[in-house]
Amino acid sequence: MGTSVGTGALSLKQVIIIAAIFEFLGAVVFGKQVTETIANGIIPIDMIGSIHPNLVALGMLTAILAAGFWVILTTFYNLPVSTSHSIVGSVLGFGLIAAYDGIISFSDVHWGELAKIVASWFISPVLGAVFAYVTFSIIKKMYFRRAIDLPLIENKFISLQLITACYIAFAHGSNDVANAIGPLCASLKVM
Repeated sequence: MGTSVGTGALSLKQVIIIAAIFEFLGAVVFGKQVTETIANGIIPIDMIGSIHPNLVALGMLTAILAAGFWVILTTFYNLPVSTSHSIVGSVLGFGLIAAYDGIISFSDVHWGELAKIVASWFISPVLGAVFAYVTFSIIKKMYFRRAIDLPLIENKFISLQLITACYIAFAHGSNDVANAIGPLCASLKVM
């Protein structure tokens, strides 16, 4: 949302209100699937919980702390990092320790689901680049090749920035908020 504030399209107060509304809507409307994937899709939480219910709570707390520590550390060093990657890796780490300790077997880890998650990390940037290229090409063809009134173009882009700000907040709520809630959901499920 920095570009919306930086260009003056939206005030900081408007951005906070938009973020609050659309982050919440994203988490409520689509967050359940992501939460379920983090809570049950990577490792067999029910199997671990049936043997050691307290271990699930401890393991998921550890996963949240590990992911949080990693994000803070990399942010301190100005390194770009994904919270999604961090939490998925942390939950997988808990599952691998459970397998190493003999609580579950390594084959009980949901490797197929994990492969889909990892594949999305590579597919998303490529699709994002293609979509950005196509979108920019269309905008360039429609507006910049013609001699159109620049204030009119600017007003249209302000409207587009409002739409993209809402979309970004919604997408963030449906994914990153759910990533943080997934381990908590897994812990509560087995208690």
